[in-house]
Amino acid sequence: MKHCLKPVLTVIVFSVLCSCIKTDDYQPLFACDVGEYAVTGVLQLLEKDYQEGPERIMEDMVLSGVVVSDDAAGNHFGELYMQDNSGGETAGILIKLDLPDLHLRYPKGSRIWINMKDLYIDKRYGALEVGGITHFFGQPSVGRLPAAAIDKHLVLSCDPVIDLAPEKVEITRLSDTYLNTWIQIEKAELAPEDLCRSFAVEKEQTRLKLLDCHGAVLPLESSGYAEFFNAVPPTGSFSVNGILKRDSRGYFLKINQESDIQLAGKRCDNFAYACSPPAVNTSLAEIRSLYQGTPLSLNGMVFKATVTATDHFGNFPDRVYMQEENSGIRLNLERGGTGSKEFKTGETMVVSGDDLWLYEEHQELQIGYRDASDSAYEMLPEARHYRNFYTSDKTDSVTVKQLEIDQISEEHAGTLAMLKNVHFETFQTVLFEQQSTLMLADCKGDLMPVIIENGFSGSNEPVPDLHGNVLGIVVRSEEGIGLRVRNTGDFSGLTNKTCDIFERAGSISGEQLDELVGADRITENIVIEGVVTSDYVSGHFPQEMMMMQVGTKPVLVHFNEAHSIAQDSEIKLALLNVRIDETGGLIHLYEIPIDRISAGSGFVDFQPRSLTLEDSLGSLQEGELITITGVAAVDILLPVSSNSVEDCYNSLALFVPEQANFADQSFPEGSGNVSGIYMNDLLHLRNMNDLNFADPPVDCSMVRTSSSVLISEIADPANTISGSNGRFLELYNASEKGVRLDRWELRRYTNANSSYTSSSVIRLSGYIQPKETVVIAANAVEFEMIYGFSPDIEGDAGGPADSNGDDSIELIDGNGNRVDIFGQPGTDGTGTLWDFQDGRARRKAGILQSSNIFNLSEWEVVGATQDSLLTAPVGYDPGEH
Repeated sequence: MKHCLKPVLTVIVFSVLCSCIKTDDYQPLFACDVGEYAVTGVLQLLEKDYQEGPERIMEDMVLSGVVVSDDAAGNHFGELYMQDNSGGETAGILIKLDLPDLHLRYPKGSRIWINMKDLYIDKRYGALEVGGITHFFGQPSVGRLPAAAIDKHLVLSCDPVIDLAPEKVEITRLSDTYLNTWIQIEKAELAPEDLCRSFAVEKEQTRLKLLDCHGAVLPLESSGYAEFFNAVPPTGSFSVNGILKRDSRGYFLKINQESDIQLAGKRCDNFAYACSPPAVNTSLAEIRSLYQGTPLSLNGMVFKATVTATDHFGNFPDRVYMQEENSGIRLNLERGGTGSKEFKTGETMVVSGDDLWLYEEHQELQIGYRDASDSAYEMLPEARHYRNFYTSDKTDSVTVKQLEIDQISEEHAGTLAMLKNVHFETFQTVLFEQQSTLMLADCKGDLMPVIIENGFSGSNEPVPDLHGNVLGIVVRSEEGIGLRVRNTGDFSGLTNKTCDIFERAGSISGEQLDELVGADRITENIVIEGVVTSDYVSGHFPQEMMMMQVGTKPVLVHFNEAHSIAQDSEIKLALLNVRIDETGGLIHLYEIPIDRISAGSGFVDFQPRSLTLEDSLGSLQEGELITITGVAAVDILLPVSSNSVEDCYNSLALFVPEQANFADQSFPEGSGNVSGIYMNDLLHLRNMNDLNFADPPVDCSMVRTSSSVLISEIADPANTISGSNGRFLELYNASEKGVRLDRWELRRYTNANSSYTSSSVIRLSGYIQPKETVVIAANAVEFEMIYGFSPDIEGDAGGPADSNGDDSIELIDGNGNRVDIFGQPGTDGTGTLWDFQDGRARRKAGILQSSNIFNLSEWEVVGATQDSLLTAPVGYDPGEH
């Protein structure tokens, strides 16, 4: 049967070969009466609400469009791209067909008709694709339409093939509108890192980066099966035609054939790049010899060298080291952006010196770029790397000099060297995280710094603790000569046991150790000798820490792993390259390996300094091992980890960490001595042996009180105004024995308040001597101006010493009990017989004992209520009773 199509408004004349299809089972796309059908454009289809995932078209629908793909060169396989028209608003679609050589049946520029009914459609990454149905790992997706079904859905129009003009668009203005359509990027160029590379790796999909002159990127994807896969795109700028695609990584372009790229001229920076390097005309050694202390232009010079170090492992940021024979040099480079070259250790490279300079900075000779002002030298911009560095697939090795530390000199700067017979002097669990420099040492005590950047890839590996050889680049800085390692493989030569550092070490005292604080690290091969005062067995310190006493000098030691040195052991500690610091007067030594400990053969009976709690106040040395005599627990019901000790007046909190094996043990009854390490105002118990309580308990209740201390005078002079406050309160000790006032308080009940004002409580301390007074002034400066001498204590405004006559004031002893009172709490004293406003209240001379009940008969009260105003200082006698 012979069928021809007659679409709406337009008669399509089919040729013998393509207009009619001879087959008994062919079904026409629609009946000859085509007026009942409308052609749907791709743009209209794109606007439909298709979701990601294949969907079967169940309705009658016909698409018409122009073919924009051409698989003649093999860069497309089984893919036919069609767009609405050749200009104006348009859209494209991908048709997947299980048929090779599609260009023979559907040449680029021809118009085709597609019957969409029973096809599957999907919208992937904003682009439409149609075909049959397939399954990938159990998930349905649009696949290639079987060859037998193609003629049922696609018909070639007899319209002439057109020379389809691409839509010109800038990379930065790409959008989903252009997906699956024929476009042109007018001025593009390959990214420097892709120059001189072929379109694709054989049998692999390959992407090269296209750039516009502003650095915008559009990948160019080519098939490793394309006829032109091994061809090299132009190194200059060019226009490129292709089909815009998109995947999870973004937009990319796919050309039909190599001729879709047309050379336009030089690159955007007006540089004509050649894949072949310029001829070498000098050597790195000759260039270094030309340097005479002032910046040297390298224009016209070309040398060849081998890369010895890169920033691949993070220890050479923005720099690369190159070497030729025994001459090395540092290159300063911007890194990380578009155009940045990927340097590889061991690759041989030709370097063009155009626009480069040789100069010295921080005492290191290096090659860099001079800025536009010609006044400063900086890193070579990454966009220029391709102009100066020509690489090849050839790799080479350089001769590595093997040197002892004391053989390293300035002539080796910039070269790869092997340091022989060395070991790291700083060990820690995690490599380099806390520091930028480690020290290598040999058995003679010579040191060489190893410079490490924070981003070094070996930061999570342990520092090797063996002896042997270390590779690295010899570098110079203002601090002198050092070594930069390239990766942790440079430590692979460390294979032997570390040498004995004690052989050449000298001994110093604890006082001499003080003199080293401030230097950060100890650079001398020295040892200290002392006694271990901490106890790791009980868990009172972490096992990586130890307190030792060097003579009378406490020292806190931080090891890089757990130790097992018992309390009271005699030890030596080697300090070469140990980090030293001081906090609160206590010396800290950090990052010490266990093999730095030389333990003695036995233990010593180390005697701590013995003193009373009162004597210890303000005189204890941080970290010192002490014994406090004559104390008891503050609360016998609390365990040792939550307790304090006291001597009835003073107290000192104890510290026992939760992990200690005696933290929950009960505090012994009675009183006696407690030993421990004094740190941070706490006494650190080491174990239960530090508590020696063999004496009976001490009753502090009678020690903290006295009936002989009483309030002897309270004053509110009539001339008290702002700036002239003569108010005061006086205490008197009527006994023949001094009384300690620690923990005693004065409280004020203002007006009719039944509760005292806690914020204005005066807390007392010290002694009140027999037959002596203590004067508390509301304002010390104004008190002295009025009375001619300084008070013993200054009370806050609104406190017990600042009463205006109608307040109640009580004296509380060290047990928290009231021992004396003036007034009646809860009663406003205004107008009462005990109101001393504008006057004073003074205890009668014969009253020699305090009273916790107010008795007015014990007082002489003079003031406004008694119509007898007193103006200070007349009528007042503070300090006398």
